[in-house]
Amino acid sequence: PPLPKARLAVLLLVFLADALGMAVTLPFTPFLVRAHVTADHAVGYYSGCLAAAYVLGQAGVAPLWAALAERAGTKPVLLACLLLTSCCLLAFGAAPTLPLALVARFAQGLCSGNAVIAKGAVADLTDASNEDDAFVLIGVVFGAGACVGPLLGGALAEPSTKYAWTPALFDQYPYLLPCLAVAGFSLLVFVTVLCLEETSTNDPLDERQAMHQDEKARAASEDRPFAVDVRGLEVAVAAEDDAPRSLKALLRDRRCPLLPLLLSFLLCGFSVMAFQEVLPLYARASVKEGGLGLSTTGVGALQGLAGLATLVGVAHGPLSKPPGAYEAALLACGLFAYPLPALVAAYAPHWAFAAVAAAAEANAQLRSIAIDGVDVVFI
Repeated sequence: PPLPKARLAVLLLVFLADALGMAVTLPFTPFLVRAHVTADHAVGYYSGCLAAAYVLGQAGVAPLWAALAERAGTKPVLLACLLLTSCCLLAFGAAPTLPLALVARFAQGLCSGNAVIAKGAVADLTDASNEDDAFVLIGVVFGAGACVGPLLGGALAEPSTKYAWTPALFDQYPYLLPCLAVAGFSLLVFVTVLCLEETSTNDPLDERQAMHQDEKARAASEDRPFAVDVRGLEVAVAAEDDAPRSLKALLRDRRCPLLPLLLSFLLCGFSVMAFQEVLPLYARASVKEGGLGLSTTGVGALQGLAGLATLVGVAHGPLSKPPGAYEAALLACGLFAYPLPALVAAYAPHWAFAAVAAAAEANAQLRSIAIDGVDVVFI
C-alpha cells in the first residue's frame, strides 16, 4: 500500500525541526564560548562540554519520553517536546553567561524526545511493505537538517557585524537570531502537529485488521526468509509461534546482528561527533594558530557542505550495497574518527573539504546499512 503522505509529511517536519535544533548551534558555539572565556585554549574544552551536555540530556530521558507517549498519546508529547526545545534553544541563544548556556543546552537535550517518539509514530503508520521507504525519507530529512542548520547558524550569528538592518537586541545577544529562526520554524511545526491524527492507541486491533496486517507482513517477507546483509550473518526469520525474545537474549545470541549494529552506531556516532565539534574549532582558529581563520558564516558553509554529503549518502546509500560495504564503512568511520582529523589539521585547507565530505558520506552509508540490519533483528 502507498505511504500515508499527509500524516507522514507532518512527522517529517518534526524530524526536520529536531535536526535543525541540533545543527544550528554548531558553527557559532566556539565563538559564543570565546566571548565568555579569557584564553583561547579553553574554547575547545567548554565547546565540548556544551555538546556533551546536550547528548547527555537526550540519552538520559529518551526512553521516558517514549513511555510517556505510550500512556498519554503521541500528539501531546510531540507538542510538548517541540515547545520545550524551542524555549531551551532561545535560552541558549540569549544566555548571558557560560554556565547558563550549559544549563540551557542540557535542558534542550532533556526535552529532545521527538526523534524517538516520531519514529514510533512512523512505525505505526507503516507496515512491512513500505516501512523501508518511510525510514529512508527520515534519513533524507535529517540530512537536509544537517545541511541547512549550520548554514542558518553561521549566516545569522553575530548579525550586527554583517547586516545593516540588525535591531539593537542582537547587539546584546549576538547568537539569538539563528536560535530564534529555528524556534520559529518549530512553532510552525507545532501548529501543524495540532492537526495530526493520533497514530497509536491503546485499543487493540480488531480481528479483521490483525489478519490483514499479518497477510501483508507474510507477503513482504516471503522473498527473503534469510538475511545476509550485515557482517555476513545469516539470521532466519522467526516462526509465527515463536515467543518474543528479550533484549538480553538477543545480545547473547551470536547469530543475531544486534550487538555488532549497536557497536557500529557507537563508532559512527563517535566519528560524526568528532568532526562536528572539532571542525568549528579548527575553522575558527586563526591561520597563525594553524586554523582556517573563518567567520561564523564560513564555518557554517563548511559544515553545510558536510551535511550536503550526508544528504547525498542517505539518499543513495540504500540503493546499492556491494559486498564488503559494511566493513568498508566501519573502516572509513574509524579512520575519520582518528587519525585523519589530525592530518586534516596539518594539511588543510586543501584537505579539509574532501575529508569532511568523505567522512559524512561514510557515516551516511553506514547508517543506511545499519538501519536495514535492525529490521532483520526484529522480524
